[in-house]
Amino acid sequence: MSQPTFSLITGGLSRAAADQSSYTTASLAPSANKLVVACFVSDRSSGTTNQPTLADGQAGVAEWDVFDSEVNIQGTRRSTWFYGLSGPSPGSGTATFDLAGQTQQYGCWGFAEIDLVKLTGTNGADGLVQGNSSGSGTNTTTPSVTLANAYGHADNLALAFIHCNTSGITITAGSNYNILSQMASGGTPGGSIALMYGRDSDLVVDATLSGGTTVLMHAIEIAGFQSLVVPIIQRNAFATRRFNGRMRS
Repeated sequence: MSQPTFSLITGGLSRAAADQSSYTTASLAPSANKLVVACFVSDRSSGTTNQPTLADGQAGVAEWDVFDSEVNIQGTRRSTWFYGLSGPSPGSGTATFDLAGQTQQYGCWGFAEIDLVKLTGTNGADGLVQGNSSGSGTNTTTPSVTLANAYGHADNLALAFIHCNTSGITITAGSNYNILSQMASGGTPGGSIALMYGRDSDLVVDATLSGGTTVLMHAIEIAGFQSLVVPIIQRNAFATRRFNGRMRS
């Protein structure tokens, strides 16, 4: 039994502050045979934000599916987790998050590949268990999000994407968590972003910020690979056995 291990896909953490209805990443090249996940966050000045789409075949992943998509209390800021399998020969390429013509104030994203994770289910769906998000409409330095249900297994871990609506914020992971990668520089409203992972018994995924800002955190539970243990039954070396009609021991 093993806990999942996480790696940032090179070039996979970024954002754009420009007003656009689609956002394209740098070229991404995941490793072979991994569960690949991506979180995308965008915001509008008013109105409910569309759920983005990510076309199959992009960024070396044959099929992208949505695992969890949630909006903040105002409905203007949305975070969406996508997932897919990289396959034996994934190649590389850009990925475009499409908002169906709806202009956003900014877009930001993080791509990670996961090893020692369940790869069963359609497109690796068994590797993801649950998700939850938390948005702060007022400034905070201690954002957190709580998973709704207890971890499904002792080896499962949480992976979270954090978006701060102010640039120049340093994000420090809470106890029992680690920062996978973060980006603090850049223009507002692109803000500061990070991917972090870990596990706490109280199901709270938390961080500390170097300055107060509005925050959106979106955490998902990742299922660790649970190897099949096959018991080995050894016969008694002195057991009596019958061969060719005769008793032998």
